[in-house]
Amino acid sequence: MKGFRKVIWAEGVFLGQQHFQAWDIYQSHYQKLKTRIYEPHFWGVKELEWNEAALQNSRLELVRCLAVFPDGSLIDYDRKYDKPVSYDLSTLNSESQVLALSFPSNDMADSITGYAPSGSSVGWHAQHVEVPDQYDPSRKRDVLLGQPNMHLHISGEDRANNVSLNVVRVIRSYDNAFELDKNYIPPVLSLDAAPVLSEQLGSVIDILQSQFRSLHEKRVGLGDVGSFLSSDLADFLLQSELTEALAELRVMGDNKAVPAIDFYRLLRRYHDRIALHLAPEKVPFNGTYEHNDLTSSFSTLYQSVRAVLGAERKRAEAGIAIEALSPGRFQSTKISQEAFEKCSFYLSVYIDASDTSWIAQFPAFFKVASPSLIENMVASATPGVQLVHTQRVPQKIRIKSGYEYFLITKSGDVWASICRDQQFSAFAFGEFAHAKVELIAVEE
Repeated sequence: MKGFRKVIWAEGVFLGQQHFQAWDIYQSHYQKLKTRIYEPHFWGVKELEWNEAALQNSRLELVRCLAVFPDGSLIDYDRKYDKPVSYDLSTLNSESQVLALSFPSNDMADSITGYAPSGSSVGWHAQHVEVPDQYDPSRKRDVLLGQPNMHLHISGEDRANNVSLNVVRVIRSYDNAFELDKNYIPPVLSLDAAPVLSEQLGSVIDILQSQFRSLHEKRVGLGDVGSFLSSDLADFLLQSELTEALAELRVMGDNKAVPAIDFYRLLRRYHDRIALHLAPEKVPFNGTYEHNDLTSSFSTLYQSVRAVLGAERKRAEAGIAIEALSPGRFQSTKISQEAFEKCSFYLSVYIDASDTSWIAQFPAFFKVASPSLIENMVASATPGVQLVHTQRVPQKIRIKSGYEYFLITKSGDVWASICRDQQFSAFAFGEFAHAKVELIAVEE
């Protein structure tokens, strides 16, 4: 029968098996069409179990399979009740092979008494079963029931008029034994159908929690948001993204019956949102969701998420400091050329004095130059870079009580030498030798 046709039940019709066959075909086709229209990724595995002990004998044996095939057919296989489905792995020539489960895409059945043989490519194995009345078990009737005629075969093999679903990948180990590839993800109907996806979800949650705790520890003691510097605010915004991502991922972890594409969509969204903070060059993520190749789809996205979450936020001013090598001798950490180009530099100075007269004297008694010039400049009494006292410091600087701030002028030959050496060096005279000095870089 061709086309989508509904059986018309009318008075006076003498019922035959053809009516019920046509009705069965219509109902099945109706449900498949409806599912295909409303659910683009309606097919895949829900439950899957193998007899791993049989692998020692080079056999792959199916124990349990609950799945929807690409044509909409529902399979509920249980080895305790259904015919064995297995594959001889000794015939494989490759070290790794994906195997598919398939059955003929037709409604033909074998072993029907009084009917001509339908051949080996039938969709159903027929079996006569004594079925009791569910209200009175003593009343039994012979009913002809069918189970899908399923086979395992190498994925991609030409199987005319068969519908197939990739279900497993086996790998040959060094001792010529076989094992299941635990990293393979078949098309699945839900997150809980693939242990690998559950592991990836748990791993991402753990990494996010670690990042969140690290940011929270940095935030302790900073006060309210109104007192944040720009770098503090950037951390706060990242922490906000992590909080939202954790909330959604935890809900998904508690409800793993969600479709795999929902997990993919969530990972991809937060990959890009968090990458904006930590690794802007990774935005946007260019991978695609392939329902028939979830192993590659999720592996690529998962590795990129881990790379983003493992990245440190790169700020030009990060890690810049100055320390006292000895009384009166100071030297900074190595500073990147990017920082010299993008940042202004300030000295934060504290002197234990009864008045502020030292402020005017400080630039003359605190010489700043490059490490390669500082010794000669001290010996020859030549000036270093100009230091300018400033009372109106940028908002990005958190002002400390009792400290005064001096801007380092970015000009002249001495400044050029500092840029070449990528380092500050300083020499303090007299009472300034014991000053508390900090070097602050502020991105312009």
